[in-house]
Amino acid sequence: MLSASTVVIAGLVWVLLLFGVALYGERRAERFARIWPYVYALSLAVYCTAWTFYGTVTQAARWNTPIPPTFIGTILLFALATPFLRRLAALAQSDEHQGVVALVETSADGTTGADFDTVLARSLKKSVPPLFLLLDQIQDPHNLGACIRSADAFGADAVILPKHGAAPLSAVALKAASGATETTPICHVSNLVQCIETLQQAGVWVLGAEMETDATLFNTTLTGPLAWVLGNEGKGLRRLTRERCDALVAIPMVGAVESLNVSVATAVCLYATQAARAKSSA
Repeated sequence: MLSASTVVIAGLVWVLLLFGVALYGERRAERFARIWPYVYALSLAVYCTAWTFYGTVTQAARWNTPIPPTFIGTILLFALATPFLRRLAALAQSDEHQGVVALVETSADGTTGADFDTVLARSLKKSVPPLFLLLDQIQDPHNLGACIRSADAFGADAVILPKHGAAPLSAVALKAASGATETTPICHVSNLVQCIETLQQAGVWVLGAEMETDATLFNTTLTGPLAWVLGNEGKGLRRLTRERCDALVAIPMVGAVESLNVSVATAVCLYATQAARAKSSA
């Protein structure tokens, strides 16, 4: 029978080998994915062998050592999980990945890179009035994702974002959108004011969400072709953007708070639009 010191040394060598494989796996992810089944099978074989022949506390006591070989097997399995947990965290850009990451291919004409002119032309051909959401330099990726999610929930034809000065469609924003980026076209434009002018020339009424105005969701017509513009979390709409809107509309507030989070305000405005349209068509 092997001595306790031999088993311990062999276990430590195997752990060092597995950590070496882990480092290799982080640098060569594709190759590591191919060799992983063999490493895993070999590790299970070693673990089962240790459990079968050296795994009892009685044998550990017989060897006069406080470290049973099954403890070594536990370390082995932990070492095996290390490269995968680190790789998942790197891919998901977060430790809260729930053990699953999907790798998908994207194309230039996908929903997150949609062409504004193409989306506008397609929406004008629909039997229902078009509805757009323009976000003027939203900074928080959580807010960005939540706004896109609301746009999908309430049937917006597209979400239009400025190319500069706004939060990117990062992993955080995509997670907050809960899949809405795969179903709602996302258009990036160089100049949001010019985009508003293009919408107006196409017959779309552009409304800016603003607090200090007499017009509200209750006394504004929301049934025709419409585009909502919502501004930055702290500064609201920029001056040129505000001046170019056809009208500024406020959300009626009856409580003590003075304003709503931009993602909540987006949901309220889009819901009010769909409610008004449903009422007019009833």
